[in-house]
Amino acid sequence: MSPEARTAYGVTRVVWSPDDRWLAYVRAGDEQVVCVEAESGRELFAWSPPRFWGGVFIAALSDESLLVVTRGADDVRVFAVAVPDGGVLAETRFDAAPGDIVVAASADGSTAAVLSGLTHDTKERGHELTWLDTRSLTIVGRERVIAVRGDRLRRMAMHPDGLWATWLSPQQAPSYAERREVERVDRAGVTWGGPVFTGSGDLQALRWVDVDRLLVAVEPATVTGPNAGWTRVLLTDPSRARVVFDGEREAARVGTALVFSEVDVHPADGRLLLSWTNRLTDPGEASTGTATVLRRDGAVVAGWQTATGFTGAYGAVWADEGDGVIELVAVSDEEVLLQRREEPGGETKRVRAVRLERPAGVSGWGATGRVLAASMATSPRRGWAAITWAVGRYAKDEQLTWAPLVG
Repeated sequence: MSPEARTAYGVTRVVWSPDDRWLAYVRAGDEQVVCVEAESGRELFAWSPPRFWGGVFIAALSDESLLVVTRGADDVRVFAVAVPDGGVLAETRFDAAPGDIVVAASADGSTAAVLSGLTHDTKERGHELTWLDTRSLTIVGRERVIAVRGDRLRRMAMHPDGLWATWLSPQQAPSYAERREVERVDRAGVTWGGPVFTGSGDLQALRWVDVDRLLVAVEPATVTGPNAGWTRVLLTDPSRARVVFDGEREAARVGTALVFSEVDVHPADGRLLLSWTNRLTDPGEASTGTATVLRRDGAVVAGWQTATGFTGAYGAVWADEGDGVIELVAVSDEEVLLQRREEPGGETKRVRAVRLERPAGVSGWGATGRVLAASMATSPRRGWAAITWAVGRYAKDEQLTWAPLVG
């Protein structure tokens, strides 16, 4: 008998264990770190970081440990927390100037990088990049970083080899003629940078999907008119300063402005499956989701659209190592459907219906405009579909429901 769907309420920064056995999240209300057994939904522990200035970052280090990074008033505190008992295995701290921090961890959990404000007196606007060996929580490198362009760095991605920290500069750009540059810094302080594309907008996503492919998503600066609210997604090859796919072309092919939802990487051949929804003009209306399949070189090899109950409620992931695709569509604001295509764009068959349960004892929840926003990702071993959702036109909190990814 397959496991039931489980739900956690008011979540941010969700991470899964490499073996799919547990997941952890930061609770939105009090920023406690909560760890849950995936199959039973049983809470393993709820861990309260020491008093902090604001912000908690988490990453799975292994099947038995979790990295927690918090921001103090004038320092950064880092903890390795044991799973399932919640005990602190190791901890460290280092000075940081007031302000936000950005954290990235390597895919194997062995390295983390923390970008913070400069602590020493300087007239230049810059950052401190601190490298940590997460196995011992020792600092293995610390470098002063002056970004090529001036705005605050708010997103950073770790290269798959764990040796490079990467960001986009500027992270905000008001002009479509603005040159956007990818910058990289390694543990020895060696820097590399160069322009990759031109365009306006605020950086929304930055993710390495392979050793030489960096996915960038920006929301253009236009706030009114037919192009308002869309997302420009680019697949780039930073080492060659090339754009291999520009989502503007896909939007033109589909004939609508697209809002980026998720990307899934095929476990066998590296094909990308992009999920999009239509521009958010009227969230209460039925809509279509768009899926696009890219080869490693950025060529579009498949694309299709699927009806869903609400604008913003769609997702698509690879089902397995073959060509199968699992899609998420909304039936109502209380139920979503997982359906399978045996090949991209093929016929669909129902996999399972998933009820989106409301929190117990809460009346009128989500009543301010009965609408649903939902997206989907997978756990590391593809045992679970992780559905992130929110109900209500002005909903602030996101909920997480995970269901077996069967088929």
